[in-house]
Amino acid sequence: MNSKLINNKFIRTNNILAIDTSSDFCSVALLLKNNTIISHSLFSPLQHTKHILSLIADVMNKGNINLQELSTITFCNGPGNFTGLRLSISIVQGLAYTVNIPVIPISNLQILAQEAFSDFFANKVLIIQNARMGKVYLGKYKINNDMIMEPSIPDYLCSLEQLKELNQKFNTECIGIGDGFFIYKEHINIHSNFKVMNNKIKLKYLLKLATYYFMQNKVKSIFEIYPEYLRENIIITDNRSQYIN
Repeated sequence: MNSKLINNKFIRTNNILAIDTSSDFCSVALLLKNNTIISHSLFSPLQHTKHILSLIADVMNKGNINLQELSTITFCNGPGNFTGLRLSISIVQGLAYTVNIPVIPISNLQILAQEAFSDFFANKVLIIQNARMGKVYLGKYKINNDMIMEPSIPDYLCSLEQLKELNQKFNTECIGIGDGFFIYKEHINIHSNFKVMNNKIKLKYLLKLATYYFMQNKVKSIFEIYPEYLRENIIITDNRSQYIN
Protein backbone atom coordinates (compact mmCIF):
# COMPACT_ATOMS: atom_id res chain seq x y z
CA MET A 1 0.00 0.00 0.00
CA ASN A 2 1.10 3.54 -0.71
CA SER A 3 -0.11 5.26 2.44
CA LYS A 4 2.03 6.27 5.40
CA LEU A 5 1.37 8.10 8.65
CA ILE A 6 3.95 10.75 9.59
CA ASN A 7 3.45 13.42 12.28
CA ASN A 8 -0.27 12.67 12.30
CA LYS A 9 -0.55 13.48 8.58
CA PHE A 10 -1.39 11.04 5.85
CA ILE A 11 0.87 11.26 2.81
CA ARG A 12 0.90 9.45 -0.52
CA THR A 13 -2.63 8.23 0.01
CA ASN A 14 -4.48 5.90 -2.29
CA ASN A 15 -7.47 7.14 -4.27
CA ILE A 16 -10.47 6.85 -1.95
CA LEU A 17 -14.09 7.77 -2.69
CA ALA A 18 -16.30 8.80 0.26
CA ILE A 19 -20.10 8.89 0.28
CA ASP A 20 -22.65 10.08 2.83
CA THR A 21 -26.42 10.10 2.37
CA SER A 22 -27.34 9.53 6.01
CA SER A 23 -28.72 13.04 6.63
CA ASP A 24 -30.44 15.82 4.68
CA PHE A 25 -27.12 16.48 2.94
CA CYS A 26 -26.02 14.38 -0.02
CA SER A 27 -22.22 14.46 0.11
CA VAL A 28 -19.36 12.98 -1.89
CA ALA A 29 -15.60 13.45 -1.59
CA LEU A 30 -12.55 12.07 -3.37
CA LEU A 31 -9.12 11.76 -1.78
CA LEU A 32 -6.37 11.59 -4.41
CA LYS A 33 -2.89 10.11 -4.19
CA ASN A 34 -1.38 13.61 -3.91
CA ASN A 35 -3.51 14.19 -0.77
CA THR A 36 -5.91 16.56 -2.54
CA ILE A 37 -9.56 16.31 -1.50
CA ILE A 38 -12.30 17.15 -3.98
CA SER A 39 -15.76 17.35 -2.42
CA HIS A 40 -19.32 18.26 -3.28
CA SER A 41 -22.24 18.50 -0.85
CA LEU A 42 -25.86 19.31 -1.63
CA PHE A 43 -28.72 20.02 0.78
CA SER A 44 -31.40 17.82 -0.75
CA PRO A 45 -33.86 16.32 1.77
CA LEU A 46 -35.58 13.25 0.29
CA GLN A 47 -33.87 13.91 -3.06
CA HIS A 48 -30.57 12.03 -2.66
CA THR A 49 -31.46 9.42 -5.28
CA LYS A 50 -31.67 12.16 -7.92
CA HIS A 51 -28.26 13.66 -7.11
CA ILE A 52 -25.86 11.05 -5.73
CA LEU A 53 -24.63 9.61 -9.05
CA SER A 54 -24.10 13.03 -10.61
CA LEU A 55 -22.14 14.17 -7.54
CA ILE A 56 -19.92 11.10 -7.78
CA ALA A 57 -19.35 11.71 -11.49
CA ASP A 58 -18.52 15.34 -10.76
CA VAL A 59 -15.75 14.65 -8.23
CA MET A 60 -14.35 11.82 -10.33
CA ASN A 61 -14.18 14.08 -13.38
CA LYS A 62 -12.54 16.87 -11.40
CA GLY A 63 -10.03 14.38 -10.04
CA ASN A 64 -9.42 13.10 -13.56
CA ILE A 65 -9.66 9.46 -12.51
CA ASN A 66 -12.03 6.57 -13.27
CA LEU A 67 -13.48 3.84 -11.08
CA GLN A 68 -10.67 1.43 -11.93
CA GLU A 69 -8.20 3.79 -10.25
CA LEU A 70 -9.98 3.72 -6.87
CA SER A 71 -8.41 1.70 -4.05
CA THR A 72 -11.53 1.58 -1.89
CA ILE A 73 -14.88 3.26 -1.23
CA THR A 74 -15.83 4.45 2.24
CA PHE A 75 -19.23 5.52 3.51
CA CYS A 76 -21.20 6.47 6.62
CA ASN A 77 -23.12 3.37 7.66
CA GLY A 78 -25.19 4.97 10.40
CA PRO A 79 -26.89 5.61 12.59
CA GLY A 80 -28.99 7.87 10.43
CA ASN A 81 -31.89 8.18 8.03
CA PHE A 82 -33.25 4.75 7.05
CA THR A 83 -33.69 5.51 3.35
CA GLY A 84 -30.42 7.39 3.11
CA LEU A 85 -28.43 4.56 4.66
CA ARG A 86 -29.96 2.03 2.29
CA LEU A 87 -29.11 4.29 -0.65
CA SER A 88 -25.44 4.51 0.40
CA ILE A 89 -25.21 0.74 0.72
CA SER A 90 -26.66 0.11 -2.72
CA ILE A 91 -24.47 2.72 -4.43
CA VAL A 92 -21.30 1.50 -2.70
CA GLN A 93 -22.05 -2.13 -3.46
CA GLY A 94 -22.74 -1.40 -7.11
CA LEU A 95 -19.61 0.67 -7.69
CA ALA A 96 -17.28 -1.58 -5.71
CA TYR A 97 -18.61 -4.70 -7.41
CA THR A 98 -17.99 -3.19 -10.82
CA VAL A 99 -14.25 -2.75 -10.18
CA ASN A 100 -13.79 -5.46 -7.53
CA ILE A 101 -12.48 -3.29 -4.69
CA PRO A 102 -13.05 -3.46 -0.91
CA VAL A 103 -15.17 -1.03 1.05
CA ILE A 104 -14.87 0.63 4.47
CA PRO A 105 -18.01 1.41 6.52
CA ILE A 106 -17.55 4.03 9.24
CA SER A 107 -19.92 4.97 12.07
CA ASN A 108 -21.31 8.50 11.97
CA LEU A 109 -20.56 8.77 15.68
CA GLN A 110 -16.92 7.84 15.13
CA ILE A 111 -16.63 10.59 12.53
CA LEU A 112 -18.00 13.11 15.05
CA ALA A 113 -15.53 11.81 17.64
CA GLN A 114 -12.63 12.31 15.22
CA GLU A 115 -13.82 15.84 14.52
CA ALA A 116 -14.03 16.50 18.28
CA PHE A 117 -10.43 15.40 18.70
CA SER A 118 -9.34 17.71 15.90
CA ASP A 119 -11.35 20.72 17.10
CA PHE A 120 -11.19 20.35 20.89
CA PHE A 121 -8.19 18.04 21.47
CA ALA A 122 -10.57 15.65 23.21
CA ASN A 123 -8.87 12.36 24.10
CA LYS A 124 -12.10 10.86 25.38
CA VAL A 125 -15.54 11.67 24.01
CA LEU A 126 -19.05 10.75 25.06
CA ILE A 127 -21.53 11.29 22.21
CA ILE A 128 -25.25 11.66 22.82
CA GLN A 129 -27.18 12.37 19.64
CA ASN A 130 -30.92 12.87 19.36
CA ALA A 131 -32.51 9.80 17.75
CA ARG A 132 -36.05 11.19 18.16
CA MET A 133 -39.00 9.24 19.55
CA GLY A 134 -37.60 9.73 23.06
CA LYS A 135 -34.32 7.96 22.36
CA VAL A 136 -30.67 8.87 21.84
CA TYR A 137 -27.70 7.38 20.04
CA LEU A 138 -24.84 6.90 22.47
CA GLY A 139 -21.18 6.34 21.69
CA LYS A 140 -18.00 6.48 23.72
CA TYR A 141 -14.61 6.97 22.03
CA LYS A 142 -10.99 7.42 23.02
CA ILE A 143 -7.84 8.27 21.10
CA ASN A 144 -5.35 5.56 20.17
CA ASN A 145 -1.59 5.82 19.65
CA ASP A 146 -2.09 6.82 16.01
CA MET A 147 -4.35 9.75 16.91
CA ILE A 148 -7.46 7.92 15.74
CA MET A 149 -10.65 7.93 17.80
CA GLU A 150 -11.86 4.37 18.32
CA PRO A 151 -14.91 3.05 20.19
CA SER A 152 -14.60 2.08 23.84
CA ILE A 153 -17.95 0.31 23.51
CA PRO A 154 -20.21 -0.35 20.49
CA ASP A 155 -22.55 2.48 19.51
CA TYR A 156 -26.08 1.83 20.71
CA LEU A 157 -29.54 3.25 21.17
CA CYS A 158 -31.07 3.97 24.56
CA SER A 159 -34.26 5.53 25.87
CA LEU A 160 -34.38 8.67 27.99
CA GLU A 161 -35.37 6.54 30.97
CA GLN A 162 -32.29 4.38 30.49
CA LEU A 163 -30.19 7.50 30.02
CA LYS A 164 -31.22 8.71 33.46
CA GLU A 165 -30.24 5.36 34.97
CA LEU A 166 -26.80 5.61 33.38
CA ASN A 167 -25.99 9.09 34.68
CA GLN A 168 -23.91 7.77 37.56
CA LYS A 169 -21.88 5.71 35.08
CA PHE A 170 -20.78 8.68 32.97
CA ASN A 171 -17.09 9.46 33.13
CA THR A 172 -16.89 13.19 33.77
CA GLU A 173 -13.39 13.24 32.27
CA CYS A 174 -14.99 12.81 28.85
CA ILE A 175 -15.97 15.77 26.73
CA GLY A 176 -19.64 15.49 25.85
CA ILE A 177 -20.52 15.87 22.17
CA GLY A 178 -23.89 16.01 20.47
CA ASP A 179 -27.24 17.73 20.40
CA GLY A 180 -28.62 15.24 22.91
CA PHE A 181 -26.79 17.04 25.72
CA PHE A 182 -28.77 20.18 24.93
CA ILE A 183 -32.13 18.73 23.87
CA TYR A 184 -32.36 16.30 26.78
CA LYS A 185 -30.35 18.17 29.38
CA GLU A 186 -33.01 17.57 32.04
CA HIS A 187 -32.31 13.84 31.71
CA ILE A 188 -28.54 14.16 32.01
CA ASN A 189 -27.05 14.88 35.43
CA ILE A 190 -23.52 15.46 34.26
CA HIS A 191 -21.33 18.44 35.07
CA SER A 192 -18.50 18.04 32.56
CA ASN A 193 -18.09 20.30 29.53
CA PHE A 194 -20.09 19.48 26.46
CA LYS A 195 -20.11 20.80 22.92
CA VAL A 196 -22.97 20.90 20.45
CA MET A 197 -21.48 20.18 17.05
CA ASN A 198 -23.06 20.53 13.64
CA ASN A 199 -24.64 17.17 12.76
CA LYS A 200 -23.49 17.49 9.15
CA ILE A 201 -20.82 14.88 8.56
CA LYS A 202 -17.49 16.31 7.40
CA LEU A 203 -16.09 13.91 4.86
CA LYS A 204 -12.48 14.88 5.51
CA TYR A 205 -12.75 13.04 8.84
CA LEU A 206 -14.43 10.09 7.17
CA LEU A 207 -11.53 10.00 4.71
CA LYS A 208 -8.98 10.23 7.51
CA LEU A 209 -10.50 7.24 9.27
CA ALA A 210 -10.87 5.30 6.03
CA THR A 211 -7.24 5.92 5.09
CA TYR A 212 -6.13 4.63 8.47
CA TYR A 213 -8.21 1.45 8.25
CA PHE A 214 -7.14 0.87 4.65
CA MET A 215 -3.51 1.02 5.80
CA GLN A 216 -4.38 -1.53 8.50
CA ASN A 217 -6.08 -3.71 5.89
CA LYS A 218 -9.31 -3.45 7.88
CA VAL A 219 -11.57 -3.51 4.85
CA LYS A 220 -14.71 -5.43 3.95
CA SER A 221 -16.22 -7.01 0.90
CA ILE A 222 -19.51 -5.70 -0.45
CA PHE A 223 -21.23 -8.77 1.01
CA GLU A 224 -20.18 -7.88 4.57
CA ILE A 225 -21.66 -4.40 4.84
CA TYR A 226 -24.99 -3.31 6.27
CA PRO A 227 -26.48 -0.12 7.69
CA GLU A 228 -26.35 0.49 11.45
CA TYR A 229 -29.86 1.59 12.26
CA LEU A 230 -29.40 0.93 16.00
CA ARG A 231 -33.15 0.51 16.22
CA GLU A 232 -33.13 -3.00 17.65
CA ASN A 233 -30.69 -2.27 20.46
CA ILE A 234 -33.24 -0.59 22.69
CA ILE A 235 -32.77 -2.62 25.86
CA ILE A 236 -29.46 -2.07 27.65
CA THR A 237 -28.26 -5.14 29.52
CA ASP A 238 -26.44 -4.99 32.82
CA ASN A 239 -23.23 -6.03 31.04
CA ARG A 240 -23.48 -3.21 28.55
CA SER A 241 -24.38 -0.50 31.06
CA GLN A 242 -21.37 -1.28 33.19
CA TYR A 243 -19.11 -0.42 30.23
CA ILE A 244 -19.99 3.24 30.62
CA ASN A 245 -17.51 3.53 33.52
